[in-house]
Amino acid sequence: FHYVAIDPWPAGTACPPVHQVFGEYNTGCAYLEGFAHFFASRVIVSVDGTAAGGDHLSQFFLETNTYRTYGNGLLIEATVAALFNDMADAPSDNDGISGDDEVMSMSLFAVSQIMRQCRMSNPSTALLLHSDQFVYCAAGSVGERAFAPAWAGGWGVYSGLSYDASTPLPPQSAFRSSWLHNFYNL
Repeated sequence: FHYVAIDPWPAGTACPPVHQVFGEYNTGCAYLEGFAHFFASRVIVSVDGTAAGGDHLSQFFLETNTYRTYGNGLLIEATVAALFNDMADAPSDNDGISGDDEVMSMSLFAVSQIMRQCRMSNPSTALLLHSDQFVYCAAGSVGERAFAPAWAGGWGVYSGLSYDASTPLPPQSAFRSSWLHNFYNL
C-alpha cells in the first residue's frame, strides 16, 4: 500500500531479509516496516472490528509499545508503528485500553498527506524514506533532533523542508511528546 499509494521507494531501501519488529536496523527499515505494521493494524480493526491480530498487528500492541525501551526507537519498526498509531488513534478506537486519552487524532488521510507532500532540502529528497524525515515533516521543523537523547544516532541533518501542498500537521508539542515517548520512553 505504501509503495503504490504514497511513494515508491528505491530498491534496497527497506530491512534486511530477516528482521524482527523489535530489532534496531536503520531509519529506512523502521519507517517502511513501521508504517506497514501500523497500516495493517488499522485495516484489521476496520475489517473485523477487533483489537486482535497476529504478528504484532493489534491496536493494543501499538498502544502499549513495550519496545520503546529496547534501544534507539528511531531505528525500530515497532516504535515507529506506535508513533503512527498515536497520531491516528482516537479515544473511541478499539485498542483494548480502558480510559485511553489521546491528544492527537488525525485521519489516516492526514497522516498519509504528511508522507506524500513533505520534501527535505539540503540534502534534497524527492520522497520520505526514513523515520527521522517523517518526524521532521510531521513536526514542521528540521530542529526536532535537538530534542532526542544525545546517545540516539540516526538523525539526518537537513537545512529545511517544504510541502508540495497544504498539509495539516499535528500540534507540535503533542507530537514531540509522542515521538519522545514512543522512541525513547521519555
